[in-house]
This record gives sequence, C-alpha cells and structure tokens, in this order.
Amino acid sequence: MSVSLRSLFVLVLITLPLLACEQESSPPDGVLNESLYLDLTTELYLTMQWVQLREIYEQEDSLRQLVFDHYGVSPEQFQKSHQYYQSDIDGQLIRLDSLRVRFDREERRLNEHRTGS
Repeated sequence: MSVSLRSLFVLVLITLPLLACEQESSPPDGVLNESLYLDLTTELYLTMQWVQLREIYEQEDSLRQLVFDHYGVSPEQFQKSHQYYQSDIDGQLIRLDSLRVRFDREERRLNEHRTGS
C-alpha cells in the first residue's frame, strides 16, 4: 500500500467516527432534539392514557394539541422527528427503555397519590 493511499485510509478511519458522533449529537433541521422528543413522547402517552382512563375520546385531539402547543411543536414536526429517531433501531430501543422508566416512575407517583402515601 503506497504512503498516500495509506494516509487516505487512516484519514477515513479517523473521520468516520467523528462524523457519526456529529450526526448523533445534532439532528437534521426540523427534527426535535432527543430530550425534547422524549419529553413530548412522554406527555403524549400520558395524555392518551388519561383519555382512555376518563373515557373522553372526543377530547383527545384537543388535548394532544394542547401538549404540542405547550412545547411549541407542530404535530408534523413531531412526526418527522419520530420517523427520524425510529430509523435508528438501536437508539430507539434505548429511547424506549428510557420511556418505560419514565412511565413506571409516573405510574408509581400516581399510585402513591391515589393511596395518599
């Protein structure tokens, strides 16, 4: 292998991981950052649970819109972000585990509130 070809190969090996790190740390334009995506996903899930618990299905769309308005995000922007994050299967599995922890924590908090503990 010639010196210039070897140098190019080394440069590529060094550059690829850096590019991958950059991609993970900053999503493309129009995609929510991961933290906001997780917060919004949590709120939307809890809203859905509330609607089912109270059987107020006719209010579901307006309640979801309140969540989007609270975070200053459009439903389309959330959908685009969801598709982006879902395309990274390994990352999405980690995010789903994080969401499960949030949901479990919220469920415990609500159960404590119901029992007065």
